[in-house]
Amino acid sequence: MARCRIGSPGVGLVLRLGARSLEYSNTLKEGFLSVIRSGWQHH
Repeated sequence: MARCRIGSPGVGLVLRLGARSLEYSNTLKEGFLSVIRSGWQHH
């Protein structure tokens, strides 16, 4: 198993990927909410 061989560079990469995916999901959520709000305003 290579799990115990993971050093700090691997951890940093995982943290960076996690932060990026979190940012992406946040922007998706914001866009979705803005679309819903504009739809409500038309009604």
